[in-house]
Amino acid sequence: MKNTDVILEKAAEMNAALSKENNTFELIRILVTRSMDISRSELAGIYIYPENNGNAQLIYKRGKHPIPTELEKTSELINFTDDCSQAVVLLNRKKSPFSEVLLNKNMKSGIILPLISETKRLGYLVLNSDIDNFYTGSRFKILESTAEYSSGLIANSLQFENLQKQIKKLESIGRYQDSIFTSLSDILITATAGKKIRFFNDAASIKLGLTQKDEGKALSAFFKDKLSPKTLEIITSSCGTEKSVLGLEITLNTSLGKIDYSLDMTPLKGKHGGKPGATLLFKDKSAGTVIKNHTNLATENQRTIKDMFSKYLSKDLIDSLIENPELVLPGGAEKNATVFYANIRDCSAFSKEQKPEYVIERLNKYFQTATKIIIKNGGYVDKFSGDSIMAAWGVPLSEEKNDAVKAVKCAIELQQLIKENEKDLLENNEKPLKVGIGIHSGPLVAGNIGIADKMNYTIVGNTVTMAAQIEKFAEADEIIISDTTRKMLGNNFELEQRKPVNINGNNHPIEIYNVTEPLSKLK
Repeated sequence: MKNTDVILEKAAEMNAALSKENNTFELIRILVTRSMDISRSELAGIYIYPENNGNAQLIYKRGKHPIPTELEKTSELINFTDDCSQAVVLLNRKKSPFSEVLLNKNMKSGIILPLISETKRLGYLVLNSDIDNFYTGSRFKILESTAEYSSGLIANSLQFENLQKQIKKLESIGRYQDSIFTSLSDILITATAGKKIRFFNDAASIKLGLTQKDEGKALSAFFKDKLSPKTLEIITSSCGTEKSVLGLEITLNTSLGKIDYSLDMTPLKGKHGGKPGATLLFKDKSAGTVIKNHTNLATENQRTIKDMFSKYLSKDLIDSLIENPELVLPGGAEKNATVFYANIRDCSAFSKEQKPEYVIERLNKYFQTATKIIIKNGGYVDKFSGDSIMAAWGVPLSEEKNDAVKAVKCAIELQQLIKENEKDLLENNEKPLKVGIGIHSGPLVAGNIGIADKMNYTIVGNTVTMAAQIEKFAEADEIIISDTTRKMLGNNFELEQRKPVNINGNNHPIEIYNVTEPLSKLK
């Protein structure tokens, strides 16, 4: 096997290994180990910036020689690398302002590659050799492409791990709030539109003697001896309406004697705007100040967490995760979703005709372009596998039938963009890039799979398998969808029915369609 083929095979294996990982340390370990193996370097290390933005710290290294534990952010090497966002290569040990790139006195040449996401600098990959003029030509290009590809994966992994930390904080705040409100001296009661007791807290049970037997009892009957007739009339006349009663000063007869309360009564609304009743909050005026301070603190903490999330996630996803933290916890849930597979045609032939570093650079550029289109159209990029992209609509957020429409619109836009940007995606006059896309909709399981310290949010199930098989029937430039997806599209697209095909695991052939409408016709 030629040396070029060996390098290409190792590079492909590294990209495949990286795309399967979601744990930051494992991504870093693979990047250092495989980069060192491909380039045949003597030393390798990754330095990552801490959250406090201090000096970049050594996270992982390979090689028998010792290397520095951090890189000074004020050094000339780091300042230059940060300013230009490009790799720096030192070919020998002659006096240089960038001599810091040589991590050990026994090294003769070195390269530092910045790891940069779309929003921030993450750190650096540094490799050294004990041979002069080592990092030139193909070694330089393949390392540069690898660092660029890995940066996005590491950034996503760091964001995911930060999200898990913040969710734990959010849960802690939720438990703290629960603790506050279950120990309130305030009395909380909810009533139905029929003016009957529905729910009460511990304070109501202790101070008013409410038990489960009182659930369903009329407010007028229960409070007859506990409130003045005037107050009771206000409560019963307001229950089941949109009227709020705020700050009503009352005296309530409790098991502890007569206590002054401030009553807030607010309407309860159903899922579809109905009025199922009201909430009655009797606030103990003596304890009000303490509770208010606790509540304000919890609210401020939630606001802080939202601010942190907004740096990494869309508003819809932030709100959904706050309301449903199980979306990023171990386990999964059944969902109806649309799965999308896009595969480059004749990629093996293309790879054999080109240098490995060029192949990786072009693939990375295509993946970046495709990923932006998928995210713009509301999709979730599940994984990269060789020259394929797998994405889904309906996870972790769902828009039901709109998910299928968005997936097909994304496929059309991706095909059109590939045609319009062939010169940008392919630079050496080789055959045009061609992609086949398969789409299928149905039930699947989505969620975090793994163990506590190594999680991967993904989708599994027969729907995923069928989408992958349907993609194989798509010729270059085609978008093939299943009949299940077709039924969710309405009249939004022009379709061409194809001959039914056999899918592994299905007892009967399934109907498929080719999407023929050009992007220019989409609204």
